[in-house]
Amino acid sequence: MPLPSPDQPAPTDKGILLAVLGLAALAVFFWALSKWMEGYAERKEKELQEEVKELEDEGKVY
Repeated sequence: MPLPSPDQPAPTDKGILLAVLGLAALAVFFWALSKWMEGYAERKEKELQEEVKELEDEGKVY
């Protein structure tokens, strides 16, 4: 494996740490977003079920 040339210095510990923290922050963000979307989908599904039940009770759905 060739050594890095002076024009392209090796990444520093600070740069590597920043990259790892950035990836961890993205992972936490997408995890929280997926949890929120699951809850939102469940609420919407429940609302739609209630609306269909109301329409069935009124006789507007066969």
